[in-house]
Amino acid sequence: MKKYTILLTFVLISAILLVGCFKPPSIGDIIPKGDKDTPEATDQKKDPVIDVPAGGEAQYEAYIAAKAKFIERIIGAVSQDPDAAYSVFGLMGLGMMDMLMWPAALLWQDEAAAKMTMAFFGANNAKFDRQGDKMTLSFQSDTGEPLSYTGEYVKDRGGYIFTANMAGGDQFYSEYNQTSYGYVALFHQTGQGSSDSLILMTFDKEGNGVVGLSEDVPKPAPLTGHEPFDYPTSAPEWYRIEGNHLTGVSEDGTALDSTYTPSQDNSD
Repeated sequence: MKKYTILLTFVLISAILLVGCFKPPSIGDIIPKGDKDTPEATDQKKDPVIDVPAGGEAQYEAYIAAKAKFIERIIGAVSQDPDAAYSVFGLMGLGMMDMLMWPAALLWQDEAAAKMTMAFFGANNAKFDRQGDKMTLSFQSDTGEPLSYTGEYVKDRGGYIFTANMAGGDQFYSEYNQTSYGYVALFHQTGQGSSDSLILMTFDKEGNGVVGLSEDVPKPAPLTGHEPFDYPTSAPEWYRIEGNHLTGVSEDGTALDSTYTPSQDNSD
C-alpha cells in the first residue's frame, strides 16, 4: 500500500523540525497522494473508505497551505528583528500544532491505512465512529491508556473543530473558521503538571497575519468566523506581519516595529 510511506515521512518531518526548519508540512506532505504510474494490486479488495463531508478535505488543505505560508513569514520576520531576541523560539510551537494533532491527517484515509499509521505511533485497537459531520477515533496507547481524537466539520463556517485526549492527560483543542480576510484559528493545550497555553491566529492567503501567545489561560469560547484581523493582539505576546512590515510585542514586553527582508528562497 502506497500510504505506508507515511511512516518514513513522519520521521523525516520530525527531523526537519528538530534542526530548525520551521515550515510546517501540509497534509499532502504527510500522507502522499496516490501515484497514477504506480501499478495497483488487482487481487486485493479495496480498503473501506472513511466517509467524510464532500469538500472538507479540500478546505482543510487550503487552510493548512495558507497557515504554512503565514508561519514561514512571521518566523522569518521575527528572527530578523534584533529586539525580538529569543522570541522566535516561542514561535516554534506554531509548526508543532499540526504534529500534535496528527490524527487529523487520517480523517480522509481508508481505514486500513489509518489503523496502520496509528499503530506506528503506539495507538492500538483503533475504532472509528462516524456521526454526521463528526468523526471520532478511539484507541489505546502502548500502555493500554484509553485515548480519543475527534474531528468535526463545521460546514456553515467552512472550518473544523479538533479535540484530542492524549497520553499522560494532555488535552488539545484546535479550531479554525473561514473569514472575510482568510482564516481565524486557535490552538489550546492543557495537561497534568503544565500550564494551559493558547495560540490565536488570523491570516490571509498571501502570508499576512497576526499570532498571539498566552500562558495560564483557559480554553476560550468557540470561534464565530467574525473575529477581526487583529483578534490575536488581545494576547500579551503577539506578532503581526503585513507586507514586509513587522509589529508586535515580544515575550519580554518589547514593542517591535521593523521591516522584514524575505530570503531569496522564501520570496514569491
